[in-house]
Amino acid sequence: MSSTVQKMGFLCLLLCLYPVLQAAGQKTDARTDTVVLSEILLSGNKKTEDFVILREMDLQVGDTLLLGELETIVQLDQNRIYNSNLFEEVSCTIEQISAGEARVLVQVVERWYTFLLPIFELSDRNFNEWWVTYDHDLRRTEYGLRFYQYNVRGHDEVLSATIQFGFTKNLSFSYRFPNLGKRKQWTITPGVARILNSNIPYTTTENQLAFYKHDSYVRKRWAATFNVDNRLDLHRTAKFEISYFQNEIGDTIAQMNPDYFLNGDTKQQYLFAKFLYARDFRDIVNYPLKGSLMRISVSRYGLGLFKDVNFTSFTFNYSKYFPIAKRTYGLANFKAKLSLPEVQPYFNQKALGYGGNHLRGYEYYVIDGQRFLMLRSSIRQEIFYRKIKNPFPIGGKIANIPLSIYLKGFAESAYVQDDYYQENGQLANRWISSTGIGLDFVTFYDSVWTLEYSRNREGESGIFVHFLMNYDSTRE
Repeated sequence: MSSTVQKMGFLCLLLCLYPVLQAAGQKTDARTDTVVLSEILLSGNKKTEDFVILREMDLQVGDTLLLGELETIVQLDQNRIYNSNLFEEVSCTIEQISAGEARVLVQVVERWYTFLLPIFELSDRNFNEWWVTYDHDLRRTEYGLRFYQYNVRGHDEVLSATIQFGFTKNLSFSYRFPNLGKRKQWTITPGVARILNSNIPYTTTENQLAFYKHDSYVRKRWAATFNVDNRLDLHRTAKFEISYFQNEIGDTIAQMNPDYFLNGDTKQQYLFAKFLYARDFRDIVNYPLKGSLMRISVSRYGLGLFKDVNFTSFTFNYSKYFPIAKRTYGLANFKAKLSLPEVQPYFNQKALGYGGNHLRGYEYYVIDGQRFLMLRSSIRQEIFYRKIKNPFPIGGKIANIPLSIYLKGFAESAYVQDDYYQENGQLANRWISSTGIGLDFVTFYDSVWTLEYSRNREGESGIFVHFLMNYDSTRE
């Protein structure tokens, strides 16, 4: 009996090892068979210059490649071309010309590049805060026009102009100049903005923003920005930003919260500098399923010319995306921020609940502090994918509308340390956490919206809607 069990166990072991041994044999062939890439053929790029596509590719004409690795490299190149956000569809295929020679065919469908879009946005931090806390008050919305001209001259340049009214008045302009320098690795983006508000949050009470409204403007802001990006290689980027900010608030705001600009000041001006290093191996940037991203940044508020603001912040973000099974994917995210010194203007210091720093289940709260860390994880299962024919294509573009739906579960935790504003709430200086399930809807131009049910450590639960819940957002 024992001998029979041993034989059956040995047979099971062989059956389990068979795929591994077979793959090993295939890898051996791949190590010995090579192919020379004789040509890269591009088609479909009616406006986009060839070099804009070729710069996204690791493959180059004349490369000698292992046959077994060529398909993987081609797939990575296809993802990078798609991540340029210039094309609706990208297809890279291998065509073997002879036993030792091959070429790659790159076919693209260009996006629509000119947009004059009406603005209708919420002034609040998320949909649920606007819908529940402020009773979906239409006076807390923003409206106007936003003009985008993408891929100017076919060089991936971007012109952006905004005229916005409503809760926040905003007049802004920026222009992105990429592909500068001999290696075309530099990008510069100057911009300017004027922002006016007659209703602003002046303090935090019990982890919720308290607003003050007046008939006249109670906060006025000027911003002038200049960004310089250096694309070191296909995966690494170094970015430098220098900006000038001039802010002014009404006397009543300074009286109600002397810490708004500190010392009861009503005016604030400062120079801002930021350095960011990114190492990006994600497959699809807007909704990654595989790969990783690491970002490290140092921001300096106040460079000595003005004394209104004087602090430094350090931010680290790492995300890992990995397949678990067929159409099942996992992700893990870690983010941390440290700001020094402890005493900072209320207007400038932000921790959780702002920008891209959200913890699910705490949508109704903000947590002020000088330091925080977040641990977030999720498992996603693709349950639906289909390309739906668009009955109203625009100039031949957006002929099909892709739709993917992912069922997901998530667990998240965070800790915010607040040494100065801790009387404003009870969620700082202790661990908070949440779990939940949801659906992610991914559609054309990589837009994503989510429907989620979550429950937090405080015992609160609810259904939440998000339109930009990105683990890798750089918004502060």
